[in-house]
Amino acid sequence: MRPDLRLSLRIDTSPEQAIETLEARIMAARNLPGSVSRGGFSDEAEATYLQRRQADYLDWAEVTEGQLGNVTNDHEVLTLAYTPAYYAIRQLDPSSPRAVAFLDSERARQVSALEALRDDLKRRLERARAAPGAITLLDTNVLLHHQLPDSVAWREVVGQESVRLVIPLRVIEELDAKKYTESERLRRRARERLPKLYALVGAGGAPINAGGHRRSCR
Repeated sequence: MRPDLRLSLRIDTSPEQAIETLEARIMAARNLPGSVSRGGFSDEAEATYLQRRQADYLDWAEVTEGQLGNVTNDHEVLTLAYTPAYYAIRQLDPSSPRAVAFLDSERARQVSALEALRDDLKRRLERARAAPGAITLLDTNVLLHHQLPDSVAWREVVGQESVRLVIPLRVIEELDAKKYTESERLRRRARERLPKLYALVGAGGAPINAGGHRRSCR
């Protein structure tokens, strides 16, 4: 799994539902039969044990794909369990060296990957809850051609007591691209605006409360 992989939710899925799904699949992986001391097992019993472990893990991977499909359309997340190790597990047989240890290692890796997605989603949910208010998205044209956000009476504009201003990362990317456009006026405007916008959000894009308005970049 990429270290920067994040769970993008389907439009009909809440963060709480996604977290519940992730925790269920983590628990299911942890509850898979683990390694046991098999001293004295016959060759036939060894083969049967490995086959059961394989079947349990492969079933878990398939169910996990289906359950994740209920909360995201992200192909990379949906195929999280289908690593090279997954396909190697499908080919294990009693003659494979340290077959059960290999299977246990991949199960632990999958648990860590799902935990990372869950923990990141929890952090993002906490960040969202830290800045309540009517969400108002600021687009490239507004930020480039009009007043800076801290100069606008957003409560009056939006007609809400509490307003949360959100600057999508795509907008920041578009503003950054304007620094290299053919228009000298737009280049200068973009280069002046970006540092001022960065000063209006917290570290890492976290929301801050400035002038009575909450802003975040995500």
